[in-house]
Amino acid sequence: MMRQYLAIKREVPEGAIVMFRLGDFYEMFGEDAAIAAPILGATLTKRNGQPMCGVPHHALNTYLAKLIRAGKTAALCEQVEDPKTAKGLVRREVTRIITPGTVTEDGLLDETANNYIAAVAGNSLAMLDLSTGEFMVEGFGDRGELVESLRRFRPAEIIAGEGEEGLAEFSFTPVGDWTFAVDAATECLTRHFKVLALDGFGLEGKGELVSAAGALLYYVGITLRHSVAHVRRVFIRSRGESLALDGGTIRHLQLLPGGEVSREASLFGVLDATKTPMGARCLRNRLMRPFANFVTVNGKLDEVATFVDDRASLVGTRALLNGVRDLERLMAKVMAYRANPRDLKALATSLKPLPEIKRMLAALGGTLAEIEGRLKCEDEIVSLIERSIVEDPPVALVEGGFIAAGCDAELDDLRSVAGEGRRWLVEFQTREQERTGIRNLK
Repeated sequence: MMRQYLAIKREVPEGAIVMFRLGDFYEMFGEDAAIAAPILGATLTKRNGQPMCGVPHHALNTYLAKLIRAGKTAALCEQVEDPKTAKGLVRREVTRIITPGTVTEDGLLDETANNYIAAVAGNSLAMLDLSTGEFMVEGFGDRGELVESLRRFRPAEIIAGEGEEGLAEFSFTPVGDWTFAVDAATECLTRHFKVLALDGFGLEGKGELVSAAGALLYYVGITLRHSVAHVRRVFIRSRGESLALDGGTIRHLQLLPGGEVSREASLFGVLDATKTPMGARCLRNRLMRPFANFVTVNGKLDEVATFVDDRASLVGTRALLNGVRDLERLMAKVMAYRANPRDLKALATSLKPLPEIKRMLAALGGTLAEIEGRLKCEDEIVSLIERSIVEDPPVALVEGGFIAAGCDAELDDLRSVAGEGRRWLVEFQTREQERTGIRNLK
């Protein structure tokens, strides 16, 4: 087993703490255990002179949060075959390497803010929020403008080529320069998006943008082994569409919480009356990059005025949005096959108000009616989830009991047999107690 562990340890990036699944625990060994034990609050023990510590698998998110907040990288090594049927040593593989920029677990993210991982190539920047699938690139006139953008968005993690300079104020992960090569980056992007060329995204002939985007997608999807299936598009962000506020302006005007500025003291905290996490993130990003086009600004003001003039529609829309959960992050979990039964119920709950929201927006007219046209109802998905999953399902799949009665006839029959079998045994025990006169007969 230790040979298996050491072989896996050689696969992961330097400094990553391997969380090695052993039954109901994630174990850490050697130097990893010595580093992780005080961070996790776990007991450091020794076996055959080897330091080790462990944490229960059902509380993984709690311990991951501690490692990530301490600035560590965690490599999850899972059992990839059933121990009951495995011949010899159970096969294990690293399924994900979790860094500050690739966290997607509930409870580890601020729902009002994006969690970006960024890549720098020359004066170009690519940013990906793995929890939502948002993927964008932007080019700058010089390195100073790029640095200001990094200060503004404060990505949780930055990668750059080994020879990159001018990023001294940021902590970044150097990766092989070959991943930033235009040919390699182009191949990565075209393969992922299943296209022959990148001109459909506006990237054809834009070498630095392609380098940054391709290197970032390769790093997250291949090096760190995360699912990126939900990343469907890459957007080029144009500086002409919005005002680029520098970090100093954002800080001095107290636009956003952070550092010495509390949420309550920030403009974001004052304005944030949003009903959904997506709305809060949109508001935060708009404060960082206000619209520069007066036509767009007036259009948004007209939408606001429509709701101000029609208070009944405002109250009704807000009430409907109150039941909408974080659809962006829920869909990312579904696409990565990491959604649990409660996530699916939350998805159904979030989609259910859509028909009524569409009707309300259509009645308001103007640009709000155009928004209604972009919303697609998913009644079939809602119906499937509601008839398949019990009202209050458990979080973990392994707990079972989350498939609703009537969803599957064979499952209903098996449950009936199991229930009647238990009832027969109780009745048999009672009869035998009466027949023998032994009241404590089991």
